[in-house]
Amino acid sequence: MAQAAFAEVLEQGVAVPGNFIAEIAQSLLRAVRLSRITADEMQVAVAGLSSLEITVEPTPLASLVSLATRHSLSSYDAGYLYVAKLRGTQLATIDAQLTRAAKTEGCLWTPPPGGRGATEKRFSLLLAG
Repeated sequence: MAQAAFAEVLEQGVAVPGNFIAEIAQSLLRAVRLSRITADEMQVAVAGLSSLEITVEPTPLASLVSLATRHSLSSYDAGYLYVAKLRGTQLATIDAQLTRAAKTEGCLWTPPPGGRGATEKRFSLLLAG
């Protein structure tokens, strides 16, 4: 699933909530601190991510709280769900609770049958965790 989702991100871009940039930075910094990647590898990842078409959407507090409460999500995960709903796009995730929420809200991305190809709705959201 991850390869197909990432291929669409490369082709079409991605929309994310405001916390995305800080989450990515924290994940990369933690990986370096735990010696999972080197500082040079982190810089390569930063350069690669910086080359993607990423649209950051503001996420209103009331919307985050409402979605998080309705679906028992963290406010961080509710942000991704909010952006998918706002933009009328699909959400790709491997998180079980967020998968259930996206399915309930009608915005869960699924890989196209037979591999990579056009999806019914424009895919623009990716959550890896």
